[in-house]
Amino acid sequence: MYQPIQLRSKIPFSRNSLSRSLAAFIPLLCAAIASLQSVHADTLTVTNTKDSGGGSLRLALAIAKDGDTIDFDPKLSGGTIKVSNRLAIDRSITITGLGANKLTIDGKGTIVGGGVFDTRGSRVHQDKTITIANLTITHGPVSGIFVNGLRHLTVDSCAIRDNSRFGDGGGIYAKFDDTSGPPFVTVKNCEISGNSATERGGGIANLGGVLTVSNSTISGNSAAAGGAITNERFASPAILEIRNCTISGNVGGGLYNEGPSEHDAVVTIGNTIFKRHPSGANISNSGGMIVSAGFNLSNDGVKTYLNAVSDFVLESGAELGVDPLQNNGGPTKTHALEPGSWGVDSGDPGFTPPPDFDQRGPRFVRVANGRIDKGAFEVQAPPTGTPPPSILGNISMRAFVQTGDNVMIGGFMVQGSERKRVIIRAIGPGLTQYGVADALANPTLELYDRTGALIASNNNWATTIIGGIITANQVHEIQASGYAPGDGLESAIIADLPPGNYTAIVRGVNNMTGVALAEVYDLSPETNSILGNISARSFVQTGDNVMIGGFMVQGREPKRVIIRAIGPELTQYGVPDVLANPTLELYDGTGALIASNNNWATTIIGGIITSNQVHEIQASGYVPGDPLESAIIADLPAGNYTAIVRGVNDMTGVALVEVYDLQ
Repeated sequence: MYQPIQLRSKIPFSRNSLSRSLAAFIPLLCAAIASLQSVHADTLTVTNTKDSGGGSLRLALAIAKDGDTIDFDPKLSGGTIKVSNRLAIDRSITITGLGANKLTIDGKGTIVGGGVFDTRGSRVHQDKTITIANLTITHGPVSGIFVNGLRHLTVDSCAIRDNSRFGDGGGIYAKFDDTSGPPFVTVKNCEISGNSATERGGGIANLGGVLTVSNSTISGNSAAAGGAITNERFASPAILEIRNCTISGNVGGGLYNEGPSEHDAVVTIGNTIFKRHPSGANISNSGGMIVSAGFNLSNDGVKTYLNAVSDFVLESGAELGVDPLQNNGGPTKTHALEPGSWGVDSGDPGFTPPPDFDQRGPRFVRVANGRIDKGAFEVQAPPTGTPPPSILGNISMRAFVQTGDNVMIGGFMVQGSERKRVIIRAIGPGLTQYGVADALANPTLELYDRTGALIASNNNWATTIIGGIITANQVHEIQASGYAPGDGLESAIIADLPPGNYTAIVRGVNNMTGVALAEVYDLSPETNSILGNISARSFVQTGDNVMIGGFMVQGREPKRVIIRAIGPELTQYGVPDVLANPTLELYDGTGALIASNNNWATTIIGGIITSNQVHEIQASGYVPGDPLESAIIADLPAGNYTAIVRGVNDMTGVALVEVYDLQ
């Protein structure tokens, strides 16, 4: 049985007995030091995404010795390691990934009897120190991380998403072991989201352990109680400290604390935001003790536990100025604080780093404006010096989708050195709320790579089609992205795309026709890759059924682009029924017409076009191949823009609209 360490009374001894003891002990100590110096920690590198065998993570864990580090070959960036059985950790080890946004360990929902990472093994009764960092851990059916017994576990800069457990602890399960004692768990700079448990602790269950959670977001988890965290005595007191965290929208409530006495379940909370879910209170306590360290923010109207003078508790459901969970930079998702939020510049004025950064890590300082913000997200001060170049951001196109070759085709490019995570959507029924007539009732979506290979498809976003690059259910990821379509018949795909050219095609189910919208949103703006040149092809009709392309300029500096409307030259590529004479109009985010063109060799002066552009178009390298086609060069400040292609004198036909980055 586990026995806590006890202080023993001193035993009297003589000076001679002490000398004899030291004389006997020193040679043993020297030998021990020599043996320690002969043991060298190694770094083992995982070189593939296989579940087992040479170069696999499983083999590295099997052959590692105490003190070793496991890292990953950079070529695995953007990859997923799918495991069919728990990854057992039974020794002191450090596992360092490539970044939670770059490498995923996926339990596939099929592991039986353990977490994706599981500390139970042949040496479970020994004290081990384990660090897991810079990974996404997902789809564990028996917890994402399972911690049992005397372990010092640190989880740093990880995303623990979409794991589950029948019982307690969907994301992380930490439990006292009757033989070896309590676990000591530190969770920092992490995102714990979308996990579930049938009983308590959808995000984290601390049962008789010592748990510290800091600089982390716990969002959208679910359980019968304590949707975010449960802290309960289990043969040993449960101790929990929460600092600088954002706990939001957890089904079953935020925190649940239970102990037969106050000292059996103790929770300390400081500088933390609690955003209530309608299903439960932010904090529930049964017999334990809740201690406020102050500077907390909550919106459930309950001041019983957050009762320090510096705590701020709003009425139930009041708006806190906290945005939805999304990518705000860094490797994990966060809840950004809106301008004027109750959490901005209102945290503990006595706080001094560390930590030096908020949950998102380097580049996002923890104190940006002289005083820490509440929660895991710090609003950053406006940058100074030379700003980075602006980029083309989220893109869209709207057109009347027909059949055969006259469906809607959108093209885009990923440029850079890393994969780009995007969501691609095909919208139809949702357009009716904006007064769009003849909306496509049931759009489907296909994604092709530069070779013309179909790499992903979808028909109805709530039903994932497994195949190509889509290897797991995407429904929760789509919901968590902030871009879930508004109608169940609309389609969506989330993809991690390496640099290259891609084509998205929107069709109607059973050859339906109607107006549809295709969109591409950037879900990883912090990577070293960007969305580049953009194009869209469809059959241009008249009235509201012309072709409309949308794009965004993001950044602090103007972006120089050329926008083209192409028709006649499509015939050389075998396209029938081309638009013989396309015109081009450019609108800003207010809906104002800022530029137009009909025949690129004749500049139309007006709006932002103040001089003849013919030579600039010729020098750009993107001069249209037919004089009846149109082009505009523009230096555009940050904002949203819309390009509309029509036919002269209500001509109809297939046309192509393109936006090229000239910088």
